[in-house]
Amino acid sequence: MSLSARYGATLAARPLAIVALGLLAAGLWLAEVLRVKGWEGLRWLGGYPWAAVPTCLFVALAALIAARGEAVRPAFRHAGFVIAVWATSWVSFEVSRVGLIALHTPSLVDFVSVTLWMKLALLDPLIRLVCAVALAVMGIYLGVRFLLRPISRWTILYLAVALLLVVPACLLTIRVVPAVNGATDYLHAVTMGYPTFWTVVLVAAAVALGRRVTRAPAS
Repeated sequence: MSLSARYGATLAARPLAIVALGLLAAGLWLAEVLRVKGWEGLRWLGGYPWAAVPTCLFVALAALIAARGEAVRPAFRHAGFVIAVWATSWVSFEVSRVGLIALHTPSLVDFVSVTLWMKLALLDPLIRLVCAVALAVMGIYLGVRFLLRPISRWTILYLAVALLLVVPACLLTIRVVPAVNGATDYLHAVTMGYPTFWTVVLVAAAVALGRRVTRAPAS
């Protein structure tokens, strides 16, 4: 096989590898729900979602696959990137998880009637979610830029949009592939593990887009 053909085969294999990582992440999440916690009601919310730990690793591996190209760095930088992005993603997940759990508590009536300091406390879940997205975005962007290769600053925007697109992507997916009990709401999309799949795939897509639009190391 010629060098160009081998390179073309490698490029074709990357999307398949990224999708495979996304499917594995969703499969582990669903397996934990079905085998460990139970599907009934909201039992899956009980206890820590340990499937998130390998999912964060899959996010890092997918970003590594998407970022690699002609200008690759030594293998120890790849390992450092995976560890750094895995840790950053896990911390980001923890921050967002706490924020999402607290998000359903405040009501509009409470927000109107309480004092300014209490208003700030009620906004805490939203602040946590914003911080979680910012942490994940900057962790991945800086990891690629300093450990792997030059990448466009537009990647920051691409990553932020990718994370925001996880919700509509899950809503569309649950309509096409309903939950095992036939439900098509977002809560059951989470139960099925669709957010884990789309996070892996969309983050990798954002990194690949940022690499593609890079024109020079200083971009």
